[in-house]
Amino acid sequence: MSSKRKVAYLDWSGDPGVRQVAGASDELVVVVAIVAEPNLMEREFAALRKRLRMSPGTEFHFAKAAEAIRNVFFSRASTWSFEAVALVVPKSAISGLTSARSGVGVIAAAAGALVADFPPGQLEGALLIVDAPDSDQPEVIQIAVAARRSLRAAGLKRGIEVRGYPADRQAGLQLADMLAGAIAKREAGEADCLAHLDQKIRVLRWQAK
Repeated sequence: MSSKRKVAYLDWSGDPGVRQVAGASDELVVVVAIVAEPNLMEREFAALRKRLRMSPGTEFHFAKAAEAIRNVFFSRASTWSFEAVALVVPKSAISGLTSARSGVGVIAAAAGALVADFPPGQLEGALLIVDAPDSDQPEVIQIAVAARRSLRAAGLKRGIEVRGYPADRQAGLQLADMLAGAIAKREAGEADCLAHLDQKIRVLRWQAK
């Protein structure tokens, strides 16, 4: 068994705002993806960009990607080594997130719920990377608090380190974004891009407590 530190990535699709705004998404989808070999994932992304004739370093972002690029991306993703858990939070249920007083609070509460859903010990001592400019952003700090609280509640002694990085510098964050966007699209009754990835992704729905 590898002794390498586990690395997970967190991103989301949809407006996390507590208030309903005209034109905003009906649901928020938050994804945590554990990547077995982050360096290998970076190489896979570089090879995919080359295949698609994209400039080196171009970010894969679901909302901006053409359908053809999405299809190639998810077809290739079926060969990658990762596992992901997604949480779908209907906007109508956001009031059930007791710690949510803002969009940041919604994301943090969802992150805590996702961490709690992983098997005991799977994220203990891991590095969780969040899509953010840096580690001092409010969402990173609140996600760290929620994730550590979930681990303590599970009786795990080793915490989790949470850092913020821009998505254009992390293939794992781009993977999480693409997964979140595809799940949100499927939840809205639109095209399903994830037909080949069901074994790698678990989709949960927020249960009000």
